[in-house]
Amino acid sequence: MEDLYYQGYNLLSDHDFVGAMTACELGEVFRLVGCALDTLHNQSLVQTVPLVLGDVREWNTMVRVARPEGVSPTDPASVRGRVHVQLVEFDYCRTSQERWYDTSYNLELDWPP
Repeated sequence: MEDLYYQGYNLLSDHDFVGAMTACELGEVFRLVGCALDTLHNQSLVQTVPLVLGDVREWNTMVRVARPEGVSPTDPASVRGRVHVQLVEFDYCRTSQERWYDTSYNLELDWPP
């Protein structure tokens, strides 16, 4: 599966997107991920995920959403069904711009919710 979008260091300034998503859709991804992780009782990771889109801050979580085959990367709103979501916790060094990846969580979520 190809990436629907790839979210890195700063949600509002990072431009590593494959296809455009609306603010509402991005916010919904984080809400779903937060709920799923809450179900897994991993409170420490949930707190690092920015659930409010307008909250511009640094955090140590990367979210990657896979795009099912046959879905246009330029029309993410057309996604329907089961979507694979990967969360990766990492340590980030501001001075060297390097990332050290630690823990990965893979989730399957229904889209749209």
